[in-house]
Amino acid sequence: MLKNMVLIVALICSVIYMTLFWISNPKANRIAQKLQKPFVITSALLLVLYIIL
Repeated sequence: MLKNMVLIVALICSVIYMTLFWISNPKANRIAQKLQKPFVITSALLLVLYIIL
C-alpha cells in the first residue's frame, strides 16, 4: 500500500516536471526553470524510497 502511494506521488512529480519542461512562453519558462529542480529531486528521492521498500 505505502509502496504504491510512493510510486503514485513520484509519478505525479515527474508529470509536473515534464509539463514545466515543455513550457514555451519565455516569461513562464524562467519561472518553470526555478520550479523544476525541487520536483526532480522529490521524484528521484521517492523512486529511491520505492526501490528500498
